[in-house]
Parts: sequence; C-alpha cells; structure tokens
Amino acid sequence: MLSRLFTIATLTMLCASGAQAGTLQNGAWAPNCPAPGEAPSFSSKTPEAYNASAKKAQEWQEAAKTYVDCLNSDAKADQNAVVTGANDRVKAISDQINALSAGSAEAVEKLKKKKS
Repeated sequence: MLSRLFTIATLTMLCASGAQAGTLQNGAWAPNCPAPGEAPSFSSKTPEAYNASAKKAQEWQEAAKTYVDCLNSDAKADQNAVVTGANDRVKAISDQINALSAGSAEAVEKLKKKKS
C-alpha cells in the first residue's frame, strides 16, 4: 500500500513539475517570458523622427502587453502547480494516516479476540 502511495506521489510531483511555467531560485520567481526591453523615447528633432519614434513606442507597447499576458499566464500556471502539488501531498499523507489508523484498529481487534 505504501509503495503504491509513493508511486502516486512521485507521479504527481513529475506532473506538477511539468506544469512549471516560471523558475524559482533563492526565493525569487522569474517568468519564462521574453521581456520587452526598455521603453523607447520620443524624438523631437523632426516630424519624421517623431513619427519613427512613435512607431517604435507602439511596437514596444504591443511587446509589453504580450509580456504582461505571458507573465500572468506563467504566474497562474505556477500557482496552480504549487497548490495542486501541496494538496496531493497532504492527501497522500492523510491516506497513509488513515491506513495506519485502520491497521492499528484491526490489530487491536485481533488481540481482543485472542484474549477472549
């Protein structure tokens, strides 16, 4: 029974780790998303230069939105993986506790019958 629970717990860990979207190192979480880089500045040299810088700003804003969407998606995936993994581990321990308790009750009943 314990080996079956261990197998289930191991498979759960492997599944949860496959769902990982970001990385956690030394308590710092980082998403697996390409950052948009530094925001460009606007040029006031000429109207053409301003238009070119405005185009770059618009492109950066689109990249920033994609980054934020990816960031939110990674965070949600990692949060779900952590919660699911923790719940599965708690359930596995609870199942083991219940099995241990049932085994104890069974042993006590057998001992009582031997006494009678």
